[in-house]
Amino acid sequence: MRVLALVSARDYLPPMETLRQMERDDAYPRVTLFEDELGCDVADEAFVARAPRARRLLYRALPMFVAQVIETWMVRRRYDVVITWGERLTLLYAALLLLTFSRTLHVALMYWISPPKKALFLRLT
Repeated sequence: MRVLALVSARDYLPPMETLRQMERDDAYPRVTLFEDELGCDVADEAFVARAPRARRLLYRALPMFVAQVIETWMVRRRYDVVITWGERLTLLYAALLLLTFSRTLHVALMYWISPPKKALFLRLT
């Protein structure tokens, strides 16, 4: 099964090998565990940077989280399921799926869904 995980931008992370060593040494939280255990692709800023040139030009004018959501939507058919992690990514991606009548499987991981605006938006999507 091909899985794409849409996660918050991670431009603050050290290089991957350094990060993995820091995780092994318990010097940094295990942020790569999710992708390692699922064997999934991760839609972070490096993922967006690999988009075709025309889309990358568009993405420069957008906030990173919006660019991530759009790029994830653009490549969604390559994957069996898309997992989104975090409220703003999840809600924006869910809205995009709804507006485009997409049938892509979507698993949403959210932290706090009880605020009225979030709850209403979840009911709509």
